Amino acid sequence: MRRYLPILLPFAGAIGFAAFSELSLRRSDEFLLWSLATTVWILSAFAVLAKGKMRGRLSAVAVPAVAMIAVSTVMSLLFLDLVAPRRGFIAFFAVILYLFLEHVRREAAEGGAEDRLSISEFARMVNIGSLFLVASVGVGVTAFLPVQAWWTVPPVAVIAALWSWHLYLACVERCVRSGARVLLTTLIVLQTYIVAIALPTSMFVGGALVGIVYYLAANLLPIGATDAIPSKLVRKYVLYGLGLLALILATARWV
Repeated sequence: MRRYLPILLPFAGAIGFAAFSELSLRRSDEFLLWSLATTVWILSAFAVLAKGKMRGRLSAVAVPAVAMIAVSTVMSLLFLDLVAPRRGFIAFFAVILYLFLEHVRREAAEGGAEDRLSISEFARMVNIGSLFLVASVGVGVTAFLPVQAWWTVPPVAVIAALWSWHLYLACVERCVRSGARVLLTTLIVLQTYIVAIALPTSMFVGGALVGIVYYLAANLLPIGATDAIPSKLVRKYVLYGLGLLALILATARWV
């Protein structure tokens, strides 16, 4: 049975997340309790799978990524009953969590160079989704609760800085002028969030705008770890990002 436990753990992590999430939404007075249980479950599944083998830079990439997944998904559950079918969102988050834990399992079992690159890349991509959720929650708080929009800016600034620092950790090569790159990414993400909370549209549109901008940073910062940034790749990601932004803004429901 111990032989198959690592294979089953990613499934158990995803299923446990879905079950705890449903329990957290059943009664409002129990939300905090079950949300805490959800976070502990996700982090415990990761810790068992990693088994102390993910050390050094890889650990610095993977540990923040799984914490971001846990925190952002739990936070986003606050608004699911208000704006969207909750079971669809929970199922989507559970699939993302399963894929991440499966990457962790493979890296811990094999530990090859290709797997290390894979977990690093996947962690950065997962963070795009987690930042989308956090930004959506920030916009949702101002829309559904008696909270001034500007009160959410300082927490988002801290989160943007942490996520930008994580991009630096995920750089495959030594990052040149890392401090300037992290600061620039933080400022761009924060400015996008400020624009998002000012737009008369839904929380998920605002979160998507922030997530798309972070998508550009998540791809360009590691690629630009050295001074020789391929212009073809820069054009590619800028066109992708502008296309996604145009699509979101063109199809959004405006108040």
